[in-house]
Amino acid sequence: MSRLPRPSAPAPLAAAPLLLLLACAGDKDDSGGAGAACTAGPPAAGTAEATIQGEAWTGAGAAWTAAGQGVQVTTETANGWRVTLVASSALAAVEAGELPVEVALDGSGEGLATVYPESGASATARSGGLLVLQQLEADVLSGCFSFTADGADGEVTVDGGTFAANPL
Repeated sequence: MSRLPRPSAPAPLAAAPLLLLLACAGDKDDSGGAGAACTAGPPAAGTAEATIQGEAWTGAGAAWTAAGQGVQVTTETANGWRVTLVASSALAAVEAGELPVEVALDGSGEGLATVYPESGASATARSGGLLVLQQLEADVLSGCFSFTADGADGEVTVDGGTFAANPL
């Protein structure tokens, strides 16, 4: 009875392109600035910054609180807008320091983002969008966000958002 030849192990260099491809697969960031490694550092504690409808926006009074099993980040109305971000089940991860946490802002129940104009109807993210809870340091929760929201008055685009929220 003849034996079949044993396949040889792949040469290390032959596997290198595959390993490089796999290692870089998670680097693509289609979140409009929000990603596991928020590209911009957090603003001063108690503030949020973003581009809303193509205009630079800075919101004061950024604060976070536990909301059931989730975390809610809110701002005061400033420069025509107020923002609310919700990560529905992220409280345990925040309290345990298991950050960053990525939350889809797509109406699936994982997260929610709503923008409130100074006048007119609010708009809520229904598809796409991402909230990243990046760091909790000295009770200040920081992260980034980006989404497109739909409302009765049309679409509102929020890009490159960052926050450093004080506890409520």
